[in-house]
Amino acid sequence: MLEQPDYLALPQLVAEGVRCDFVLIDGWHSFDYTLLDLFYADLLLNDGGLVAFHDTYMPCVYRAVRFLEAHKPYERLSPAMMPRLRSLPRRFVRRMKTFLSGPAAVREARERREDWYELAVYRKKSTEQVNEDHALDF
Repeated sequence: MLEQPDYLALPQLVAEGVRCDFVLIDGWHSFDYTLLDLFYADLLLNDGGLVAFHDTYMPCVYRAVRFLEAHKPYERLSPAMMPRLRSLPRRFVRRMKTFLSGPAAVREARERREDWYELAVYRKKSTEQVNEDHALDF
């Protein structure tokens, strides 16, 4: 147990050569902190290891996980994430779109809420460094 903030403890674990098969990211929910946790989790994870993000409905966590999806070789194991919509009309429209998309979309939305509790889980397929000129929208 390291009783330090994640931005101090995680680099220390990397420097010590620690390797993990599972990392849970549930820290401070700003984009910069979540992305920093993701960066170090990627360095700590073995190929085939799992990383789980909690509170993916929060906009900043959602964006950091979208970065992972766009830039790193990971496969999603959980249902697709959905950010929280504060506007009641926008929530209604999204629910109607889900309903109109068919039973599979409704099942996935229910599974995301009831079984996964806003967790997103990804399996690391390989250790790859992103090229310096690789910048996709996320």
